[in-house]
Amino acid sequence: MQFTFIHAADLHLDSPFKGVSASATEHRDIVDTLHAATWSAFDNLVALCQQEQAAFLLLAGDVYDGADRSLRAQLRLRDRLAQLGEAGTHTFWVHGNHDPSDSHQSSIGWPDMVHRFDSDTPETRLATHEGAPIAEITGASHRSRSERRNLAAKMSPGDHDVPQIALLHANVGATSNHANYAPCKLSDLREAGFDYWALGHVHEHAVLATNPHVIYPGSLQGLSVREPGPRGCVVATVDTETRRVE
Repeated sequence: MQFTFIHAADLHLDSPFKGVSASATEHRDIVDTLHAATWSAFDNLVALCQQEQAAFLLLAGDVYDGADRSLRAQLRLRDRLAQLGEAGTHTFWVHGNHDPSDSHQSSIGWPDMVHRFDSDTPETRLATHEGAPIAEITGASHRSRSERRNLAAKMSPGDHDVPQIALLHANVGATSNHANYAPCKLSDLREAGFDYWALGHVHEHAVLATNPHVIYPGSLQGLSVREPGPRGCVVATVDTETRRVE
């Protein structure tokens, strides 16, 4: 059996887009477009999940741009994920340094097809398709904005004989100029026993290894003038028998 999942990270929903003043009066249409860009990118992600008939969507942290995310942003995200759930796509989501689990959030109900890993203690969830187990996802969230512990070292695969996926917002080795949150070494990931590491934090797409897969999808879009070039997510196809990921 084969199934498809989509791995995205660093959505930074409601980001003001650095370098653009919200009070600018000239070229108001351009300013408004840039300020709405994170949501436009996310709408494209939702459409891609539906197009690919993805079994699940993985969100690897920094879904929101700031810790004090607005109620409007939370409700808008909830409605989009509910739309995915109605189409049969589950969502698995960890928090990163921009949206840690101890930050303010309104008490809203999330759709049944959405699972947020709220704790820094790793948790494993079984993903199913038409009642059959297809994968296990193990995730751990940042408890606070300055997460300095090696969360990857605390994670281990689940007990089912299915593809094993790890979901984490972390800085691997010296791979970026990003802040060293949830630091770990590539060897920590390679030796953990997972088939795929769905990472977030680094805004550039990067494949750090392929056996197992260790991947940063990059941000859905550039968030400042210093982040030019193509952006997006990873679309992965998995063979449940061989655990081969393409």
